[in-house]
Amino acid sequence: IPTIVVSGDDILVVPRGTPALGTGGSGDVLSGIVGTLVAQMDNAHHAAALAALVHARAGEIVSTGRPLRGIVLKEIIEAMPHAWRMESRMH
Repeated sequence: IPTIVVSGDDILVVPRGTPALGTGGSGDVLSGIVGTLVAQMDNAHHAAALAALVHARAGEIVSTGRPLRGIVLKEIIEAMPHAWRMESRMH
């Protein structure tokens, strides 16, 4: 499930994600990550894409090998440190 981040004519596609992120509060976590990264980075568009990438990775970590039902927000939040480590190794 890709996420598309658009700023004017600049389009970034985050080719990760899972329906597991359709749980209550998941968007609030994403917006918090975006806000934090926007405050730390020079490019808000790239900050939003990075936030979407790490958020998606956390959702994938939580949902791997299990049914999507029953995933709760706490699990996504707890997976965030692992998701950050995975992304930092890739870049």
